[in-house]
Amino acid sequence: MNRRRGFTLIELSVVLTMIALFTAVAVVSLREPYQKIRFRNAIEQIDFWQTMQRKQCRRSRHSQVLVMDFDAQQLRAGNARRPDQLLSFQGSIVVDQFMVAGATVNQGTPAIMMGTDGQCPTFAVHLTGPFQQTRWLLFAGTTGQLTELESEEHVYGTFALLSP
Repeated sequence: MNRRRGFTLIELSVVLTMIALFTAVAVVSLREPYQKIRFRNAIEQIDFWQTMQRKQCRRSRHSQVLVMDFDAQQLRAGNARRPDQLLSFQGSIVVDQFMVAGATVNQGTPAIMMGTDGQCPTFAVHLTGPFQQTRWLLFAGTTGQLTELESEEHVYGTFALLSP
């Protein structure tokens, strides 16, 4: 009697198909948590970037301009003595609105001036990500403190409280 050794082509195909199926399920189930982490990371990057720009103004005693470039999806800061400092948004995370003193802008390159003391007008940035993630990031002009808000109405309400 001749005993065969090894696996048949059908057995190998079944095992490979099962491995591919389990891999596909794992990738799909991990995609949403990964995108949520990327969204949270983008929020933290914006907060860190604007904090560093404030510190740079205080340290150098030079004012600078903060610019939101909607076409390039970049936040830029710079002055005549120093080249632009960039923060770029890539992939599925988009800044789609910029608000200063209750005025919303969603195109072009709106800018605000940051003084030598690191202070600027209070401003808000609307961030949109995958899986319907949206967040308004409100930065206090005097301190730079970040407040995350869920809706545009809350942002308008905050600006209304700040106006004289």
